[in-house]
Amino acid sequence: MSTANVTPNQYNNSSFFGKLLNKQLHSFNENPFGLMAAYMIAQSCFGSVACYLAITSGGGYIPIGISVSLAMAANAFFIAQFTPKYTLMVTNISFIINGLMMLYYLFM
Repeated sequence: MSTANVTPNQYNNSSFFGKLLNKQLHSFNENPFGLMAAYMIAQSCFGSVACYLAITSGGGYIPIGISVSLAMAANAFFIAQFTPKYTLMVTNISFIINGLMMLYYLFM
């Protein structure tokens, strides 16, 4: 797996998300395959719970399609071994969107 070496302050550290991405990239480069498996499992579970809540709440096909597409895209980035920066960005987007969907359908 070709991973880019990430040095501190390589990416935008002025925002919270820049700092978070930099920390994730640093830990991901130390143990890429262990974290790859953990992130794949966690975001797939988030996606499946979001789909379940959308189905049981009668949310329709669009939220289910969004959740499944995000989970599959994140898994595809891991399996295709894209650069860690883009892989973690897609995974974080999947976590955020599916988490928001879970909160919406849980308290709807």
